Amino acid sequence: DFTVPAAAAPLTASGLFADTPASATLALPATLQAGVMWQATPRATLYLDARARFWSSFEEIRVHFGNPLQPDAVETTLYKDVGRYAIALDYAVDPTLKLRAGFAYDETPTRDEYRMARISDHLRRYYALGASYTGFENWQIDMAYNRVDVAQVNYDRVGDYHEHVIGKFEGGANVFSLGVTRRFAIAG
Repeated sequence: DFTVPAAAAPLTASGLFADTPASATLALPATLQAGVMWQATPRATLYLDARARFWSSFEEIRVHFGNPLQPDAVETTLYKDVGRYAIALDYAVDPTLKLRAGFAYDETPTRDEYRMARISDHLRRYYALGASYTGFENWQIDMAYNRVDVAQVNYDRVGDYHEHVIGKFEGGANVFSLGVTRRFAIAG
């Protein structure tokens, strides 16, 4: 849906900026993952995980318009292949209580020279704490806290239409979760 100010209406006489359907295809990257679990002690289990994400296949965001007079809107991304690395630990305090902690480091596929204000991604760090309690018959309670930090990045880019955007981007999220599971026995 294009909204054209009245003063710019003569620009639409050629058929540009007329309301039209639009579509975009997003092919997500292939991922190769390897993980290792090690029972370090009867109570402690260590987990290691590494992932390669092949983002280099994501070269652009292209929106194709149904109106043949409206050119595609294209944003070059030229992402790079990256890795994600994680470590976690489970510790059984007793047969009914298990504590968990983990950390992950996730590289950004974004190249500085192609960073855009719409997708200003940068490297991320994940921190996690959790617990599981099974002390009630047929019930399990799981609790977790996750913190995601997106590293700060400065943004200074001149776009295709000579617009100049300057800014700073950083982000984060706190996620709290609670899960309750009830198991039922099926008489056979």
